Amino acid sequence: MFPLPHFTNPPETLTLDVWVSDPALTPDLAGFLDATAYVPARVGRGTLSVRPPSGLDDDLARVELDIYLRLWRRRHPSETAEIVP
Repeated sequence: MFPLPHFTNPPETLTLDVWVSDPALTPDLAGFLDATAYVPARVGRGTLSVRPPSGLDDDLARVELDIYLRLWRRRHPSETAEIVP
């Protein structure tokens, strides 16, 4: 298993924190998001910081990421993954 990257964003770059109910599934969610245009990085136990594609409106990025999280939860129905407010 490869470690998840850590990245530093300029202050104007949106990142969305995502909480995963089972920290052991954090790499699985990161791998799922790797198949999209979103870039995940581990920031804590059970938490990812996710960078949306550049140029995407902040509100649209939240909506789109939420859709991806819903799809991931379909694969793991007993688990939760959600954007931290």
